[in-house]
Amino acid sequence: YAKKIAASKQNQGFKFIDLHIYTDENGNFIYAKLRLKNSETGEKFIRSISMDDNGNWQMKEPNFSQLYPEGKGLKPLYRLEKLAKNTNPIYFFEGEQKADIAVKLGFNGTTTGGCGSLDSHYLQLLSNKEIFFWIDNDEAGKKYLISFLKALVENKIVDSSEIDIKVIDVDQLDLPLKGDIVDYVEKCYVEGDDDLTIAQKIKNLPTLTDEQVYDLLPNEIKKNISQ
Repeated sequence: YAKKIAASKQNQGFKFIDLHIYTDENGNFIYAKLRLKNSETGEKFIRSISMDDNGNWQMKEPNFSQLYPEGKGLKPLYRLEKLAKNTNPIYFFEGEQKADIAVKLGFNGTTTGGCGSLDSHYLQLLSNKEIFFWIDNDEAGKKYLISFLKALVENKIVDSSEIDIKVIDVDQLDLPLKGDIVDYVEKCYVEGDDDLTIAQKIKNLPTLTDEQVYDLLPNEIKKNISQ
């Protein structure tokens, strides 16, 4: 079905980039995200693909309450099955492609898909986890971080668990505007690093202090944390 959609967009200049699969904690398929891109214009085509109640493919999101009842109507995190089974720190990104690159390097990567999607995802699995949050190097990235921290506070994940959040200091990574792990890894390859060396560098990346993270938060979130 995904191939059929991709083929129908070829005459408009779109090329297949990836198909990201979302499952529940047991690995059962919930839905997928098809990603295409127009190489000339840079326009992205991202659509959800799922099955309807009759077992037919559809280009829309499924009934999450039915397929993922643990999430109480919310969407699952990307790579949920691996997150549930892996005790290593979680690396949180803005987008599936970035999480996939981290996974290729041996990290436990995930995402909610991007800025503005946090409220629609079930985040309770993050309780009692060590999380490294890698935002894009732009204002949207900072907003995503603030939304993430706000969601953790509002869902009482911060108050009720031993969650350990570290934010990678992208200002010290010499990245271009909007730069991310894709740019960082590419830069390392240009410098002659192999995957093992890059992975070690990522483990040693500088992070913001707790005070720096706290200063980023809006006053209403600070009040909730202090209460």
